[in-house]
Amino acid sequence: MARNTDGRGGSERTKKIEQAAFELRRQGASFAIICHTLGLPYRRAMVLGRAYDEHVGHPPAEPKRRASQISLPGYTVRDGTRRGKGTTSDRGKARISSQNQVTLPVAALATARLKAGDPLWVQVEGDGKILLVRDHDPLLDFIGAIPGLSAATDLERLRDEWDQ
Repeated sequence: MARNTDGRGGSERTKKIEQAAFELRRQGASFAIICHTLGLPYRRAMVLGRAYDEHVGHPPAEPKRRASQISLPGYTVRDGTRRGKGTTSDRGKARISSQNQVTLPVAALATARLKAGDPLWVQVEGDGKILLVRDHDPLLDFIGAIPGLSAATDLERLRDEWDQ
C-alpha cells in the first residue's frame, strides 16, 4: 500500500481509500474510474494506481474503461461519462414508486424462496422497517399426517362430487 512520506500508514480513512483503489486497479480500473469512484483528484488516483502496479510488478493485463465492467461493494463505480450515474454493487436496494409499489430484487426473492403470486403478510417492524412474511396455511402441516383419514372420510368421493 502507498504510505506517507514519513513511513507511517496514515488514517483509517486513508487506508480504506487506498484499499478501495487497489481493489479497483486489481480489477483493471483506469485511473479515471479510480478518480471518479473514490472522489479523488486525478493525480492522487494516478499515484494510487501506479503504487498498485508497482506492488504487483505490472499494470493490469486487461484494462477496463467502463464502470459496468467493475464492481466494488459499498461504492458506486463511476467512469466519468455520465454525471451522477453509475453502476452500484449494492444489490438489494429498492425504491417505493408514487403508487406505493416496490420491485423486489430477484436475488432476495430467490434467497427467501418467494415467487410471483405468493400471498404475503406485511408487518411493520418499526420506523423504516417492513417485514414480508409468506402466508402459511396450517392445514398443509397435517396433510398425510393421519394415516387412513382419507379412506375413512371417503375424501376421494367428495372430490369427485366437487368436480361434477
